[in-house]
Amino acid sequence: MRLAGETQRAGRVEQALARDPSLGDVTTYFYLGLAHSYLEEPLPAAEAYEAALEQDGDHTPSLWNLALTNLDLARYAEARALFERYVEVYPAGLVETQPYLDELTRRGH
Repeated sequence: MRLAGETQRAGRVEQALARDPSLGDVTTYFYLGLAHSYLEEPLPAAEAYEAALEQDGDHTPSLWNLALTNLDLARYAEARALFERYVEVYPAGLVETQPYLDELTRRGH
């Protein structure tokens, strides 16, 4: 089963990182977040994206994906802050970010 295999691989990466955190870099944590997102596991995905951002606070793929994950988790204030940070780091990203910001504003966040 494909998803079971993906879950096992993500678990092995997490175990390796727990044993030796120096193995993790921004790319490792970002792709771990993507794996959890793919598996529809938003909490571990958010943790992985946060770990990526600890490595590089300007990593735009992690900013974007953590913002979207926070939307899924109904963490609207955090999502807004991340979308705004994304635009600070990547001004051209306003085009793709604006609809989310508008919707958050409409909902009072």
